[in-house]
Amino acid sequence: MKCGRKKVWLDPNEASEISNANSRQNIKKLIKDGLIIKKPQTVHSRARCRKNREARRMGRHTGTGKRKGTANARMPRRLSGCGGCVSCGDFLRSTAKIRKSTSTCITPCICRAR
Repeated sequence: MKCGRKKVWLDPNEASEISNANSRQNIKKLIKDGLIIKKPQTVHSRARCRKNREARRMGRHTGTGKRKGTANARMPRRLSGCGGCVSCGDFLRSTAKIRKSTSTCITPCICRAR
């Protein structure tokens, strides 16, 4: 049947006949007759998980009581700092491209953004 003990259903009305089965051929016959059945898989729904994830995106369930790691483990300071630098530099470069300011003015600013 290729399943665990919890997934096998034995007909309670035919308990005596099932207990008399002492060979593999007898067991196969009982399976064919429908006295021994493999139970269907239980539903493993992700609906609850999706609902909770949406709530977390809105800021629910993220208070101090729900946190396990340190603040740095949850959002590393190093990465958050670097992201700001990169975005600032990109912004300055884009302004230089569209000629809102001169390159001589922008180069020191990009260096400072790093």
